[in-house]
Amino acid sequence: MKKIYSKILLIALCILSLSATAQIPSNQNGEFLSTENYLNDFNKIIIPKCCGETTVPNLIFFYNPFSALTNHDRIELAKEKSLNTWFNQQYQNIKSEIESQLHTTFPNFEEAKNTYFKHWEKKNLLSHANFVKDKYDNRINVRKGKRDKSVRNLKLLELREIELNIGNIDNTSYGS
Repeated sequence: MKKIYSKILLIALCILSLSATAQIPSNQNGEFLSTENYLNDFNKIIIPKCCGETTVPNLIFFYNPFSALTNHDRIELAKEKSLNTWFNQQYQNIKSEIESQLHTTFPNFEEAKNTYFKHWEKKNLLSHANFVKDKYDNRINVRKGKRDKSVRNLKLLELREIELNIGNIDNTSYGS
């Protein structure tokens, strides 16, 4: 009886807690969205042009509502330019390494990459071809062994048939 009362009390407590939380009003625009419209302010942001500029403009230190965002854009542009120069340097390093391995010179990275890829695939194809050939040969040998065993059994059956026709029913000379 005690267990029944405790279960009823637990169910009632759950129902009351659910109905209490159901009464809390929810924000229709979303919990973290404000009702003020800030989207029109982003039209005034000055974004530095990335194309055609040789250097990244300096940071702005005078007060401007958008100076922080402009400075952030300029920092990101500087990171991107330095990253691009680093990538270009790595492309040259990889190209020179490919040239040293293949003992040829290439006009650009793409041609070096494609030639090295073909070289690598050809090398791997030749090294793995023996494995595939051996696997195929093993399958052929297994099939050949099964065929030979079947032919042997067929010949034994024919010899047994000849024995039976002769009259040798009990003592067979062939097979088991």
